[in-house]
Amino acid sequence: MSDSFDVTRYNIANEPTPVFQQLSAHYKKSYAFYTMSVRIPVILTNIIDRLNREKDEIVEKYGNLSREELKQCIGEISKLKYEIQTNKQMTELPGNDSDQFEWNKLLNEIAPNDTYFTAVWLYAECYVYRKLRSIFEETQSLKDFDHFEQSKQLELSKSMDAISRVIKSVNEFNSVYRTASEVGEFFCKLLKQDLWGNRNDLSITLGEEIKSIDCNPLQEIEKYNNDLLIDQTQDIWKCISVEKEDKVVDIISDNSGFELLSDLVLCDFIIHHKLAKKIRFRVKAIPWFISDVLPKDFHYTLTELEKSQDPILKEAGLKWNGYVKSGQFELIEPADHFFTSGYEFYKMEKISPSLYQSIAESHLAIFKGDLNYRKLLGDVNWDPTNDFRTALNQFEPTNLCTLRTIKADLVCGLKAGQFEELWEKDERWMSTGQYGVIQFISKRTN
Repeated sequence: MSDSFDVTRYNIANEPTPVFQQLSAHYKKSYAFYTMSVRIPVILTNIIDRLNREKDEIVEKYGNLSREELKQCIGEISKLKYEIQTNKQMTELPGNDSDQFEWNKLLNEIAPNDTYFTAVWLYAECYVYRKLRSIFEETQSLKDFDHFEQSKQLELSKSMDAISRVIKSVNEFNSVYRTASEVGEFFCKLLKQDLWGNRNDLSITLGEEIKSIDCNPLQEIEKYNNDLLIDQTQDIWKCISVEKEDKVVDIISDNSGFELLSDLVLCDFIIHHKLAKKIRFRVKAIPWFISDVLPKDFHYTLTELEKSQDPILKEAGLKWNGYVKSGQFELIEPADHFFTSGYEFYKMEKISPSLYQSIAESHLAIFKGDLNYRKLLGDVNWDPTNDFRTALNQFEPTNLCTLRTIKADLVCGLKAGQFEELWEKDERWMSTGQYGVIQFISKRTN
């Protein structure tokens, strides 16, 4: 569709995003342009196809009223797709039952005249998913319908064998006495495993099925060391291994399926070795970027583990549900709508002070995935050698790290010449998910 998109009519600049500018589909030589001109329309088409294909099943579950409302939703999604492809302005969200006020405030104050291809990419792409949600939100019968649910559940089922192998390796490690250095080394391996779990992202495959993983990913970790461009796992270990009472770790989640399972394995290890007293999972409030975790996805995952015929998975499900009951694992409900807003994280303290203060009370906040990374960096095309702390624009509520496979054209913290070397190998290297970063800053002490 990018070839047929009228770049002349819509005044698209045939260049990459300038350095220190926020990303925008206005620049044709950017992943933002490709996303808005190709990826998003394909994703919306896939949703329409699925709704048409499965309408009888949906009506059976949601009642006869949903038949007509489903037609209405399909029409509205088609309209949204057309508005994106013809570069229309983003319109206010209807209703007032959740976060519409903040979204409409963003549209009116920050981007009153912006279109899908002139707005900051972060705002435009997040708006598409929020607008998609509002289409179902305004119905009577389909308010709770998750148009991505089936894809997420299928991806979870394909991930079970691989995570069973990972859990087996962790159980074997935990079965004998280990020194602190051995625990630290294994912790760093699990961090890397959790990072590469982010490669299983349905938004990159445009909702298409992800292939099953037919190996033990934990045993394959060292193969990917050359793809790990920044590795601050040792700094994170030093942070989490300090002796301090009642430590809390926050996971700002990304994808369900294999990535969430990898999160749970890492968090189990943290609890088992008394590296923290509690893990808090912060997930999305609404269907988001296809595969992001909702509260019901979290609960569904633990239930499916408990039901498994694999004794390793069943034991893990029982244990992790036990952690939920004891409070060692805490799923934050209701999920905070800030995570499905268009706002960058440096605006959190002003926009959502209670959320900022809550995260500030944790010992370590782990931000997962590409969208969280974009929000951390303000969707700014930083010089790739700018340091991580600078790029955070003073968002430093606590000790903070990010586990991110690179799926968008922004990055910071690289060594001089590293960006150019990667560019010479593959001009698409920032959108494939092949490469990753593990970055960390410690909280400043006044």
